[in-house]
Amino acid sequence: MIGGVRTPAVDVPVSTLSEVAPTGSSVICTLFGSTAAFTPSTLASLYGSKANYIAKYTADLDRAIAERYLLPSERASLLAQAQQVQFPAG
Repeated sequence: MIGGVRTPAVDVPVSTLSEVAPTGSSVICTLFGSTAAFTPSTLASLYGSKANYIAKYTADLDRAIAERYLLPSERASLLAQAQQVQFPAG
């Protein structure tokens, strides 16, 4: 079973989340950890194309809104962020 609040950032990831803050970070950063963006080849292997990524992200976003984990008013800005993800040409 998968636990916790599932959001598009977790279910349709474009980076790895670590509980370890970057070396030399302030103490407050230890609360948030760090992320490492996936390589273009990893993105391509996971989603195939940007269109497929956006489709999966949108479906998961709509699910999270329907389950009331996210607000409908957040939808446009979250989709805009997803659109910024860079995929390899091809």
